[in-house]
Amino acid sequence: MVKDKSPRLSLLHEDQEVGVLSFDLESEIFQLHYAADWLKKGYPLSPHLPLFDEIPPENTRKFLENLLPEEDALKTLTRTLKIGSSNIFALISAIGRDATGAFTFASENEIIKTSFRTILKAELTQRVQERATKPIIIWDGKPRLSLAGVQEKLAVTIKNGDYGLGEGKLASTHILKFSKKDQHLVLNEFFCMKLAEKTGLSVARVELISLGERVLQVERFDRSWKSTMHVARKHVIDGCQALNAPPGFKYQRIVPVGAHKDEYLGPVNVTNLSKFNQHCIVPAKAQLQLLHWILFNLIIGNTDNHGKNISYFVNKKGFEIAPSYDLVNVTVYKDFHQELAFQIGDTFDLEEVMAFQLAKMTQQMNLSARFVASQLKKICTGALKSLDDIIIEDLSHDEKTFMNDLHLNIKSRAEKFLKQAGLMSSVAKSL
Repeated sequence: MVKDKSPRLSLLHEDQEVGVLSFDLESEIFQLHYAADWLKKGYPLSPHLPLFDEIPPENTRKFLENLLPEEDALKTLTRTLKIGSSNIFALISAIGRDATGAFTFASENEIIKTSFRTILKAELTQRVQERATKPIIIWDGKPRLSLAGVQEKLAVTIKNGDYGLGEGKLASTHILKFSKKDQHLVLNEFFCMKLAEKTGLSVARVELISLGERVLQVERFDRSWKSTMHVARKHVIDGCQALNAPPGFKYQRIVPVGAHKDEYLGPVNVTNLSKFNQHCIVPAKAQLQLLHWILFNLIIGNTDNHGKNISYFVNKKGFEIAPSYDLVNVTVYKDFHQELAFQIGDTFDLEEVMAFQLAKMTQQMNLSARFVASQLKKICTGALKSLDDIIIEDLSHDEKTFMNDLHLNIKSRAEKFLKQAGLMSSVAKSL
């Protein structure tokens, strides 16, 4: 008898069967098959994983790849679990119980029990302090990382004020994010997120907590409490999943160096994100949210607003842009690559973004220069008014120096773009 060479995972939403994910060991091809009941009552996981048409295997692979952590976080996970970084099926098998979005990946016929493993503050603080030598993603011998992205983080469930690790219907509710030494990344992100909120953007809720060091606590917008023992999951996809791009293509420049780097550009760009917004439940609202996200990131100097740093809610009605997250000023880190994640007008250089480039961007978004200029003025004015309103207590000398530099950096750029907004209408007439 020939053994089946296709291991499988069940795909679940709450207690309902969504489908089966299979992986052929010889051809290394993924297949996703929706369950009959889900075809009647459900919705596609992404626009590129349709309910009724045949799903190309490469689309399934790209979708799964975008659920995985990246870079150092992925290396830690694969080294700890002794799984090759290219073994996507094994990685999803290991961390898919609490993947981003609404769906759970589980072994066939597996019974997932609901439980809550309390983490006392002292234990959590110790693990945060030891994370350089003892991976914080492993608890009780099991991986607890199910979050895409590069930054070191831990998903936790906060239940009645207690930290813990939830299983089954107690999915994670918050994300704890950490800084590398002397980067002050937690302060940076907290400040930029609060500034975005004050300027009118919809953002994930954040707060600073102390666990032997400053930690950013982020409330997950793809989770909500349904009862004391049930955290409901909301489905979201990131920009790469929306545009059917693998995580390696999250930046528009596929080949970032060399004489021909502008000849190899990927799908994550202003034009394609704008086109995708036409499939949203309210296209005009989605386009306005995309515009605000782009403009605010320019103002704060976030050149790393790539395709995985924007997300969409998915349901039976369609798509909606989710709250903003990962808003960070990158330009304060001089040793970090400063190229824009995608072109603004005709440039990848933030310093070159002026009225002309912004006016060209308005054409790519099919918006009027006058309207975009008015929105840019509004955001710049709001940011300048709110810079002094965000107070962080008990800063050390080094932290005060960093925050002062961050403050001046954003203030200077907001003033620059406020002037450029005034020039956009006249510049647009020459295009």
